[in-house]
Amino acid sequence: MKDSDKSKSGFRLIIIWSLGFLFAFALFGILFRVVFPIERILGPSEFIDKVFLEDESVYFRSADDEEPAGTIEGGTILFVIDVQNEKSLVRPLPTTKPDSIWVPSGYFIAYNRENFRQWLLEEERKRHN
Repeated sequence: MKDSDKSKSGFRLIIIWSLGFLFAFALFGILFRVVFPIERILGPSEFIDKVFLEDESVYFRSADDEEPAGTIEGGTILFVIDVQNEKSLVRPLPTTKPDSIWVPSGYFIAYNRENFRQWLLEEERKRHN
């Protein structure tokens, strides 16, 4: 009888801890999404133009920075949000990081299917020649 009571209390303890951790992780996940919301694709009224980079380009954290913060790959599709000091504030597609960056305005061309398809063909030619 005592072994049965011990196993029941042990099982009950495991269930209580499991439910406690499940609740804690669910609460943590909700709080995480409140602090770091999922990015979304911009609507047509929220950006100036849709462009893509022809070649790899440097990007800056702010419009006034002189030193680049990193590079972004050629072919990346971007949404232009603002233009200042010959730099454009762009937002890459939501699957990439960082969120919004400043890119020199001369490094990209207007996005449309034909321009992008032509760029892809040129990249394939360069890669195979």
